[in-house]
Parts: sequence; C-alpha cells; structure tokens
Amino acid sequence: MSASLPQLVQRIVRSLARGEGPRSSADLAREFLGLGFLEEDIASELIDPALSLDSRLVKTPEGWRLQPGGGKRSPAGGIPLTAPFLAVFTHPERDTFAIQLQGASEPLFTISTSGERELLEYERRSGQRAPRPLVSLVGCARRLRGYRGPPDLLRLAEKLGAPHVEGDTLPSAAGILVSAWEHLAGELALEGIADLESLDALMDDHLERTSFEDKDFDEETLLGLPEQPGLYIFSAFDGRTLYVGQSVQLRARVCSYFRGPPRDEKDRAIREQATRLSYRVLDTGLDALIVEARSIRRLVPAFNTQRQLLSRPGEDGILLVPATGQAGRAVLYTVAQGLLRRRTVTSPGPRRNASAARRAVEALLHPPDVPSTREQDAALAATWRRTHPQHPFFRLGFDGDAAALRDGLGRALGALATQPW
Repeated sequence: MSASLPQLVQRIVRSLARGEGPRSSADLAREFLGLGFLEEDIASELIDPALSLDSRLVKTPEGWRLQPGGGKRSPAGGIPLTAPFLAVFTHPERDTFAIQLQGASEPLFTISTSGERELLEYERRSGQRAPRPLVSLVGCARRLRGYRGPPDLLRLAEKLGAPHVEGDTLPSAAGILVSAWEHLAGELALEGIADLESLDALMDDHLERTSFEDKDFDEETLLGLPEQPGLYIFSAFDGRTLYVGQSVQLRARVCSYFRGPPRDEKDRAIREQATRLSYRVLDTGLDALIVEARSIRRLVPAFNTQRQLLSRPGEDGILLVPATGQAGRAVLYTVAQGLLRRRTVTSPGPRRNASAARRAVEALLHPPDVPSTREQDAALAATWRRTHPQHPFFRLGFDGDAAALRDGLGRALGALATQPW
C-alpha cells in the first residue's frame, strides 16, 4: 500500500488477507474505528472513500474483499521512524490539538495518543487533513509492551520507559508524546525495526490469538452465525451471565470479540472467561436494542453497564422498521402515552398489510395496558427514529382521521416490496 494512504486501510487489507471476508463497511468501522452501532450507509461515508483508493480492495454486494493477488506486502522499505511527523493529542480539557514536530519539513505520517477517533476529531475541529499513515501510541504500547491501561499519556510514557519532559518549550502533552515515541523508536532501531512497514509487521506478529480450548464454541461456530440483527449472550462455565449484547449483524459483532487484541478490559475478560455463547435472531435492529435492554434487566450480567437512553419516549405514533433481509416484511411499533403499546409484525400481501395497519392504529387509539418498563422500550424507539430518519413515523392528524392513518400505513407497507432497504 502506498504510504500516503491511511494505516487503517493497511490493517483492513491484512484482516481480509487472513480470510476474514467479505466484510461490510459497518463491520469494518466497528472493528477498526472502534465505533459502536452504525448503519451501513453511514459507515460507507466514513471509510469507503479511503478503501476505494486501494487497488487491492473491491466492494461487492456481500461486502469488501481483496482482489485476486491482493494483500501482498510491498517490497518498499516504508517511511522511516525518524521521519517528520504530526503529533495529535487530546488536552485534559478534551480539546484535540496537533503540532508538527521533527523538523520544519512536511510531515510524512501522524502519531496520536489513542488512534483513529482522536485523529478524526482533530480533523473535524481544525478542518485540516492530517498525513497518513497513522501510528497509535497506545496501540504500540499494548501490542509491543503489554500495556493494559487507558490511553493516558503519562502512563503510556512510563510503560514505554520514556523520561518525563521537564522544561520543554512544547505543550506538556505534546512533549510527553514525542518523548515516548522517540524512546520507542530508539528501542525498535536496536531490534532492526527502522520504518513504519517493519513496525506494522512487528505489530501484526504480536496480535493476541484466541484460544477456544475449554469453550463450547469455536471459530467455525462464530463464522456460522447469521448476518442478521439479533441478541447474543456470553456465559461462564458455571452458568453466570457475563455479557449481553446486540447487533444489526450478529456474525460481525460476535466475531469482533475474538479478532486482534481486545479493545478494553471488558473485551479481554469476555475472551478469557466466556465458555458459552447463545444468540437469538430478531427481525430488526430496534428489536435487538429492546430485547437487549430487557435481558440486561433480567439477567444482570457481570460486564454490562447501564445503557444511557439517548431520547425520551417522544410523541405518539407508529414507527415502521423494515425487517432485515426479509423482503416485504416489517415491524410496526406503536408508541402511545410514553409507552411502547404494541409491536406488530407484517407479512407481504395487501390484506395482511391492511390487517397489520388496523391493529397498530387500534393500539394507538385505544392503548392496551402494558408494563411500566415499556417506557424504556419507547425511549429506544425514539432513539431509533432520531438515528434512522429514513424509517417513516406515522401520526394521527389534527382531525384524528384513523382511516387516513391506516391507508398511509398500508401504502408504505405495500412499497416495501420494491424498496431496497
């Protein structure tokens, strides 16, 4: 890969070269950018422009894959570790800064404390494009020195054995980052690692491989998971529930726990302690969110944290969410008086659509009694509406015309058969 392209692309190429493909843009963004729940179209906007610049990669309807013969390492030596670089760091007050270092010439790469998200935040704030490839200081410390802590510059410098910066004219954060990198580069030079490509290969050699010994599942089990929305549960050998999660793409999300180094201590604990895996396929991503929240309340898993709701229950109405991978099928979520009153699954066909619309509207006009915990479900539906504005939301008009509402729902359901959801 050309050294001017993002290091992100090189990491994705290596992943696909190991046979981990095809991979959707949303799957790649979750794993390599550390992002959580993300729609495919949003993920495509984030990473597809960079991936499409690499001739080894091609995007098919199934996802990104390597061209035949792709993934081979370039014989070029790569950018020297001592080349001019841009340092990107986050101030304790959470402002992201950058400073050009190592001479006055044009920087050839970027070093950041925590990685791609920090770099993207800097570019968003400054409106400037940082040079690629990117080197993550915390990534180097974790893979090469066994660091397990957060991306804190002082702790990273201590782990890398770098002296503290005293009386430096640079801002203290930048001084610590530069000192840590220079110390690491000096140690790597003694090991014969003099350029970024050699560092890349060394980092790849230090990937933590997952052992499936003593687990009830293995790599084949993970690769056989469905590519649909659903719930997954990791449990320990004694039956304790360790973690409950959800995803719009079960296979990609569950596999991500066992690829490369763990992203944090929670993922490490899941990898080490989980011996059982169970899952449940659901119709929509919103179903997965709702069932996850209910399961966390019921099972109280060891490693889950309380989900912070992004929205209040919102206004009364009916949210239409197409079922993933099921042509002409959808789920209608009726929210009334701050609670999720009904979940109506539709099936293709005019009569079935009309019947589903009638039941959903009836629940809006005459809300059935449901548990008070449905308030959280309604809030999750409101969050989904905010993050998926392409999914229609139907309300009663000022005149309360239920027939018009039913007709509108029926027409929208009938259009599902021709729309590429």
